[in-house]
Amino acid sequence: PPPLAPPPPLYPEGAFFDLIDGNASDFGTWVGQCRCPSGEVYLVGDHYDGCGSLACVGGTSWGCAPPKDPPADPPALPAVGAVLSSTYNSNYEAEKCIDGEWPMHKMCHSKSNSYSPWLEIDLGETRQIGTVTIHNRRGCSGCRDRLGAWELWVSDVPGTFCSASNEYGIRLCEASTPRARLCASGEYTHASDGDDFTTLCAGLGRYVTLRLPGRSRTLNVAEVQVFASQGKHTRARCRVLAPPSPPLPAPPPPQYPPELGPNVVLHDAPGVGGWTGWGAFPHGG
Repeated sequence: PPPLAPPPPLYPEGAFFDLIDGNASDFGTWVGQCRCPSGEVYLVGDHYDGCGSLACVGGTSWGCAPPKDPPADPPALPAVGAVLSSTYNSNYEAEKCIDGEWPMHKMCHSKSNSYSPWLEIDLGETRQIGTVTIHNRRGCSGCRDRLGAWELWVSDVPGTFCSASNEYGIRLCEASTPRARLCASGEYTHASDGDDFTTLCAGLGRYVTLRLPGRSRTLNVAEVQVFASQGKHTRARCRVLAPPSPPLPAPPPPQYPPELGPNVVLHDAPGVGGWTGWGAFPHGG
């Protein structure tokens, strides 16, 4: 029988950035560090083996230790800016959802009945992300269910979604860059989720985007908070750096010194006999 094909790599060669996974059953709570070939260092969990090994694929691991007791709350990552796909009016701009406050009637608000509206949050620099908390709109019981089906994306570049429209005027906001990664998705119901809920969103990036996929959607929440990863239940998969191209071979030395011209006739050359004939040069000489 033919030999089995090798398994696909855990991370493909030429990928844009290292990949951070979270909340998988085989990543433990003992935490260490993983240095990838890119030079970045990440906090990762062990394999439930008391730091016998770390969830560090393609990198160098060290410094494992048991978790803190009690575990410290993860720090909130400050946002330096935000952009909405559209704005209902100037009172409900994107910055309302990153100002650290979520009182009654305070919110950001896209245009009503949009196609896949989104809110993109800028963390100012690439960060190791662990969870995201969404504070839903207050003061309007029917408005809370606008959240409905939601997605969270992590990217290292802005503009995860396009803003063009097709010939029918429908906004097309699908993923437009391979550097964006879906880190979480779900369906909000007020009965089970309440006003606020937190979801795992393990990833590495500068931009976090909340997106409501589908037609006739309205993004209308009070606040979105992004929290750093603590390394528990986390795996780092280092991107494979392409090997450097081999140097080009040196050109062969010229057969004759260039100052002698393109054609050279040698007289009394050793190894040349006494019989004669004709020879033609490429240029006709």
